[in-house]
Formats: sequence, C-alpha cells, structure tokens
Amino acid sequence: MLTLRWTTIREIVKASCTDMLQKRSKNRRHLIKKEYFDKVPENQASLKSPVPGMPDDEWQKLTTLWTTPRHKKTCESNKANRAKVQFQQKTGSRSYTAHIYALKEERKGEPLSAIDYFKATHNGKTGYAEPVQKAIAEMEKRIVAPLQEGQEQKSATAIVAEVLTEQRPASTFLMNIGLQSSSARNKVRSDSVVAAQVTDLKEKLEMSEQQGQAMREELASLKKKSEEAEAAQAARDREYELRFARLAMMMGGGTTPGN
Repeated sequence: MLTLRWTTIREIVKASCTDMLQKRSKNRRHLIKKEYFDKVPENQASLKSPVPGMPDDEWQKLTTLWTTPRHKKTCESNKANRAKVQFQQKTGSRSYTAHIYALKEERKGEPLSAIDYFKATHNGKTGYAEPVQKAIAEMEKRIVAPLQEGQEQKSATAIVAEVLTEQRPASTFLMNIGLQSSSARNKVRSDSVVAAQVTDLKEKLEMSEQQGQAMREELASLKKKSEEAEAAQAARDREYELRFARLAMMMGGGTTPGN
C-alpha cells in the first residue's frame, strides 16, 4: 500500500509539474506575442528578439509561425471555442490533478464524489457561475431522484457525465480528473446521442398520432355531416313526393306516384 501510495504521489507530482510548465510556457508565448508582435504590423516585425533570454532564431521561428494562415485560423477557432465554454475551470494556477490531490489531502477521510470534485474545481472567488449552479442543481436532483421499478441507482460519476454531456458533448472534465477514460467518455456521448434520437422519434410519433387522431375526428365529422345532409335530402324528396301526390289528386288524376 505504501509503495502504491508513493507511486501515485510521484505520478501526480509529475503530471502537475508537466502541466504547470506547459501552461507557463504557453502563457509566456501569449504575452510575448501580445506585447511584441500583435502591436506591430507584420511587415515591420523585428528579426531580432526583443525579449531578454530568447535567442533570435527562436524568436524568428515564433514570428514565422504566427504569420501562417493555419495558425491564424487556429487562433480564431480557439477564441470561438473559449467563448462557448460554460463551465470555466476555477483552479487558479493548479492543474486539475494537483487541485484534486490538494482537495483529498484537505478532506482526509471524507468520501468525495464526482459532484464534489466538480464543485471544488468550479468555485471561484465570486462563487459559482450561473451555468455551473444550474448543472450542480441538476446533478443533485438526479442523485436523489426516486428510482422506478427495475431501475438501478446511477453513480455520481455517471450522473455528472450525463449532465455535462447534455450541456457540452465535448466535455473532458471527468477525464481531466481521472474518473473517466476516453472510451467511457465516447460511450456516454454515444448514449446521449442515441437518447436524443429516441426522444426525437418519440416526439415525431406522438405528433404523427395526434395528427392521425385529428384526421380521424375530421373524417368522422365530415361523415356525420354527409349523413345528415343525405337524411335532409331524403326528407325533402319525400316532401316533394307528397306534394306531387296531393297536386295530382286535386287535378283529378286520381293517381299517386308509383301507380
């Protein structure tokens, strides 16, 4: 158990350090681009590095990259995707892995669920954002919902996966905190798509049945009106026959219709 624990700790530390270094490097490049490249026309970009500690060849590689159409398209795509993010990570400079480990250490002995992890990683200085509040409310609602006959209780992880997938099919939250594999995530997405298709088909079937019922009622109404019209016409025909018979008798013909 001790060996396993230390192995786990080493993996967490390694993942956290790697994540921090990658983020720091990415942030540094972003700040350099914003300060020394975006503010200068492309055709006037310096060939020499304006940043202390960055060699000229590295600076030239970056400027060449930043001017490529592919990179510009990627930046625009990333900007659009960030605008779509409903559940912003609120772990500060920590990675998900480091934040979850710190949370476990802080709450030693306390069982933590996927819902607890979601709350802890999305609670900022100003509290939860509105989309996060709604997601948490839906998760907690489903976890205590009474089971129907033959239905099995879903785990907190499964419920978090369902709620996040419904809101954001591409959500990687559970993967980031180590509670879901990529294959399991794909299955949840697939199940969500199938469930949406089944719901759509049910709605279409119900609509079709409603339309069919309306048509049947309309046909019955038309049939009734037709029968009433035929009955009225038959009554008028009989009235005409009686009048004709009376008229014939008055004229001395002595005949009645049918003789």
